[in-house]
Amino acid sequence: MSGFGTKLFLLTAAVAVVAAGATAFFTVRQARIQVDESAAVAEQDADSIVRTLAAAGALRVDWHDLDELVASLARKTGQRIRVTEGQGGLVVDSDTVGGGQARPVSNRAALTVDPVPVPDFTGVPAGQWLEQTSLALSTYLSAYRAAGCLRAAEVTYAVRPGPLGVPTLDYADPAVSQMVKECLVEDTGRPSGAPTTYALIIEYAKCTDPEFRAERAAIEGMTPRPTDEPMSAGCMQNAFRALDTAVTPPPLSLTLGVGDETRIAPISPWPAVFVAAVVAAIAVAATALLSRRVLRPVVTLTAAARQLGDGDLAGRVPVRGKDEIAQLATSFNRMATSLQASREQQRTMVAGIAHELRTPLANIRGYLEALKDGVLKPDQALFLSLHEEAMLQQRLIDDLQELAQAESGTMLYHRASLDVAELLSMSRTAHTAAAESRGITLEVYVYQRPTVDGDADRLRQVVGNLVTNALRATPRGGTVRLRATGSGDEVTIAVSDTGHGIAKADLPHVFDRFWRADNARSRATGGSGLGLAIAREIVAAHGGTIAVESEVGVGTTFTVRLPHP
Repeated sequence: MSGFGTKLFLLTAAVAVVAAGATAFFTVRQARIQVDESAAVAEQDADSIVRTLAAAGALRVDWHDLDELVASLARKTGQRIRVTEGQGGLVVDSDTVGGGQARPVSNRAALTVDPVPVPDFTGVPAGQWLEQTSLALSTYLSAYRAAGCLRAAEVTYAVRPGPLGVPTLDYADPAVSQMVKECLVEDTGRPSGAPTTYALIIEYAKCTDPEFRAERAAIEGMTPRPTDEPMSAGCMQNAFRALDTAVTPPPLSLTLGVGDETRIAPISPWPAVFVAAVVAAIAVAATALLSRRVLRPVVTLTAAARQLGDGDLAGRVPVRGKDEIAQLATSFNRMATSLQASREQQRTMVAGIAHELRTPLANIRGYLEALKDGVLKPDQALFLSLHEEAMLQQRLIDDLQELAQAESGTMLYHRASLDVAELLSMSRTAHTAAAESRGITLEVYVYQRPTVDGDADRLRQVVGNLVTNALRATPRGGTVRLRATGSGDEVTIAVSDTGHGIAKADLPHVFDRFWRADNARSRATGGSGLGLAIAREIVAAHGGTIAVESEVGVGTTFTVRLPHP
């Protein structure tokens, strides 16, 4: 594999490995986030169920009649809720409420539902804790007693937060308030709201002073007081619970979930890493195959380019498909064909120059050798012949120089507004004598007197070259016509003849250097074969085009199209 191929392979492989690793990382991370969110939702559901059941038991004697509440919580959270009491006695199971079939019990750890309320001292000064706790306990015991009466009378009641957040009855309904008063008069078997400050102090002292003996305090008639140290919120809450536990139902055991659910295990990244490694390996293998497929035509192109650089212009590369590589191969083949054609054209040009120079040079050499050997005597006719041959060489050299300047863009143009009618009139005047000597009619037709922005001398050179070629190709009695028209943004100049015409196969070569319709290159046809090539370059420099149409035995028409200023 080449250096570029190795770099391409390593780069693509690195991208594949990084992409697979990043995918695995974010997959594991997202899975962990989702699991954590699911666990958090499950914890929130569990906390909500525990709080709801604890609040429901705050003013109860027992845990009966929880079916509707548990079924509602199960529908809301989607959990199976199984509540047991004491030694595992079933209180209610959301699966069996309404006669349903119980599913296997989850083995997740059971939760405890403690109905005993806990005072909240938030915002209460420490010096008022004892007084506020005593009030909350008294209020709670009264509410507990009233709730028992209402349940016995099958009256629905509402619960609201009381002092320190401890639940109490909502007496907003006057009918409920009146019924509570009547019920409490008849019911004397439940704990009353008797003063509890002394009992709270006893319980608080037990928490803060393990050596304290309540019996001794009662015998000696002492009233224990909290120590002068800052009060303990925990001990005050424990004192409240100790006095409240006697009237609330026992704690419940709560099991949530179904089947063989276990505590969510941490997500292992290794499966994702393994999958990422497999994906990276597949990507690397695919990259290797793709690199070979892509680099094979590149290697072929490189070899062909090296062959082209060594001078062999015959080499081509195969084109497969329609992708970018195929387009590159097509462009390379087109370039090679163009170079080969250019070389052939160059060879043809050199051969043409050699041929054009050989004839006058041979004539000059022959005359000079004859003069040297005394075969000929120098006279006026000989000097005229030598001068004619020298002029032929001069015209050829001038044409070559003009063509080189036109093709390289160094030819100077003096542009100005030019009347095309005047241009054609001057060309007819210049070639009238030659046309009459050959018995050819020279006609000019101009429509709308169009104008162009160009170099008058160079455009006359173009038209003159076309007229000269037309006169040479037209037999006696024929006609050469010059026409000019203007339409829109274009001016058209056409030179047509009624000559022998040009074969269809020769039309693509009309503007080639040294091409002539007379393959024998007879001097009778005249010219160097460079005039049309020079004319094409001059027209192109003016932003125009030149084209030819011909039919053998009918005639030929050259059409020049120039932009209208």
